[in-house]
Amino acid sequence: MQTEDLPAPRLRHPGPRGWPRLKTQRSRVVSTVQALHPGEPLTAELIRITAAMGVVGGYAEVFSGTMTPVHYCVPGAGDERHLVSYSPTRIRRRAGLLYGSATIGTRDGEPFVHGHFSWMEPDGLVRGGHIWPETRIGDPAPVAAVFGLLDAGWISTDDPETGMPAFEPHPVQRKDRVMDDSLTTTTVARVLPNEDITDAVLEACRAAGYDKAVVRAGLGSLIGARFRDHRTGGIREVDGPGTEVISLTGFVTREDDRLHATLTCTLVDRHGDVHTGVLVPGANPVAVTFEIAVQPAR
Repeated sequence: MQTEDLPAPRLRHPGPRGWPRLKTQRSRVVSTVQALHPGEPLTAELIRITAAMGVVGGYAEVFSGTMTPVHYCVPGAGDERHLVSYSPTRIRRRAGLLYGSATIGTRDGEPFVHGHFSWMEPDGLVRGGHIWPETRIGDPAPVAAVFGLLDAGWISTDDPETGMPAFEPHPVQRKDRVMDDSLTTTTVARVLPNEDITDAVLEACRAAGYDKAVVRAGLGSLIGARFRDHRTGGIREVDGPGTEVISLTGFVTREDDRLHATLTCTLVDRHGDVHTGVLVPGANPVAVTFEIAVQPAR
């Protein structure tokens, strides 16, 4: 049996199984590209930009520049209440940002950001992880592409199934009516545990009626990973039980009357090592939660 044909792993979380397994919302989107302010907390800067667009929720991609310091964690061992968890906080004094994905929303009524980033350290090693609010912008500063949701918002709560914090999209009723036919639409979604991430992207496209689409700023966790290695062309396994996905990007097309997705993933494992490749469809179930944004294309 080939590696890509092996059964995908599964996690049996302690809480009640949530439903539906894919929770989606469609929304019009406003966007901006801005340099962040040196010395400010990274998450606070993303919240500032989102609020300035007149929205409470969105997603962002962050590029280049520096972070100083970086406070982060990588996947860790679980405990009696959780199958997977976080490592103790790690700190780097300075790092050159490569790429970051972030979801911006609220938790307990206050602004909240979920971000996974990758960077290069002074010794040339590439690292990555889940960013904590103590992380600050360096000089030169990163640049953020922020996409604000007019008709949806992300709300973080403790998920009953996993016992872990998780963002879910919810509809937003605006007091002001934004009438602009030029605005693009996006489908945002939360994918629940044990659902294959490629299948989830395809299902989100089917539900929205997208024949072509682009996946942007996806982040979350997988049960290990199985992907085609860019370097060798072979199938490579990353062990679990959890990996933190720094970026999930790619495209969806319709061929032979069927939707097909090609998704590129960069992730960090429990050892702090960063891996990248094209995901094997049907072989990469979500560990705890996953946030995706799918934009229609022509």
